[in-house]
Amino acid sequence: MLKIGIVGINFESKKHLEALSLLEGKFEVVGYYEPNISLKNPELEELRSFDSYDELLLEVDVIDIVSPLHKHYDFISKALRRSKHIFIQKPITESEDEARSLISLSNEADVKVQISSEEKFNPAFEAAIPLFNKPMFIDIKRSVDSSIFTSNQCLVLDFMLNDIDMALSVVKSGVKRISANALHVFNHSIDVVDVRIEFDNGAIVKLSIDKLGGVESIVSKFYQKDKVVEIDFVKSRLVINEQDGDKIISKESIYKDVNSVKNEFDSFYDSITKDKEPKVSLLNGLDSLMVAKTVLDLVNRTNIAYIDNNN
Repeated sequence: MLKIGIVGINFESKKHLEALSLLEGKFEVVGYYEPNISLKNPELEELRSFDSYDELLLEVDVIDIVSPLHKHYDFISKALRRSKHIFIQKPITESEDEARSLISLSNEADVKVQISSEEKFNPAFEAAIPLFNKPMFIDIKRSVDSSIFTSNQCLVLDFMLNDIDMALSVVKSGVKRISANALHVFNHSIDVVDVRIEFDNGAIVKLSIDKLGGVESIVSKFYQKDKVVEIDFVKSRLVINEQDGDKIISKESIYKDVNSVKNEFDSFYDSITKDKEPKVSLLNGLDSLMVAKTVLDLVNRTNIAYIDNNN
């Protein structure tokens, strides 16, 4: 059984604790370290609270990083220097240079590091992977539940990053061009982001995200020759629209009792114990971060922006 410790207590870490509790015989949660004393949660009284990060590192095999982004590099680099396996709530770090430094440290430490990307562990998406055959147009629409969105969250880094990672894993081609639009609707923060990514192989990915409603929604469509694959991630629903002669045949599959976070940790456990490459590695995280940073730069410069990576 692997001993795991959590760094940071928030909504995401509670999801992680719930998922880890379902993996009996694989992980033992030793405790947590929360650098902000005011955030220590009385609901976690049964879980040991460590006074320092160093003390936690001494007692675990695995570290689960769920701290604020600006703390990621320090926590991750220290864990790597202690040769600890690491699970990271996206994104990796604030900068690409920091991410590259962590990749170098992880190679020296010879440990497993996995980046959280829940949608890639949804059984509907996993069932769709063998069906993908060079999709040339991908459309991913995400709506964030405004009632749980906090002021310190970012639509691109905290949410759209998952969709970027998913698109990159399917297209598997270099990014040629990125354009992005953003809109303020009800307040001073960005409420809507629309992104178009063009790839070297001719594929186009359209990503859109908003936080205007009270219902979470993540729906994607993958268009390829003779087939359209649709995935509703919230409902764990897969629809395959396929040409059969002159007709279009639709096949639907719905997956029950889905816990994608549990699936992530289960996969991470296999990576550690069977010496396998994590499904979402630091390199994957860096690729996604580079695209997300370009999108953020465009969004922050103007509400309508355009960049050509060839120039």
